[in-house]
Amino acid sequence: MEKELPYYHGCFGCGPDNPCGVELRFFYNGDKVTASYSPKEVHVGFKGVVHGGVVTALLDEAMWWAVAAKHKKNTFTVKIEVDFKKPLSPGSTYRVEGKVEEERKGRIFITHGAVFDEKGKLCAQSRGTFLKAPDESLKMLLEGLSDPSLFDD
Repeated sequence: MEKELPYYHGCFGCGPDNPCGVELRFFYNGDKVTASYSPKEVHVGFKGVVHGGVVTALLDEAMWWAVAAKHKKNTFTVKIEVDFKKPLSPGSTYRVEGKVEEERKGRIFITHGAVFDEKGKLCAQSRGTFLKAPDESLKMLLEGLSDPSLFDD
């Protein structure tokens, strides 16, 4: 069963109140997180092509939420490697996915992210390393979250 995940109001990645943001609404099915993305003109680098930094942000967000949903951990991004396969363009809708591939010592998470076009063709993929944030940062995280129960144990 798919579960809708919370969001941060002003977040570039998942916030509905950030006018320049990508407004991802993530769902978790027990294996991976997924979201739909429709580029805005403000996300464009070259004419008609979504900026690579925005695509990287999509992947970073998906991988972070994958860890949060599966392990209920607040993490910081340590490393992201992105392979760009096909450009994204405004006027299309894309599927963004994130998945945890490995957990090390309960504090390091190796993740995979991907962006697919409307026909299911891979546009970009990533591998990320995320580190469990210090416990004191959880308070900051919970203050901005639409539904903090995700992190209840």
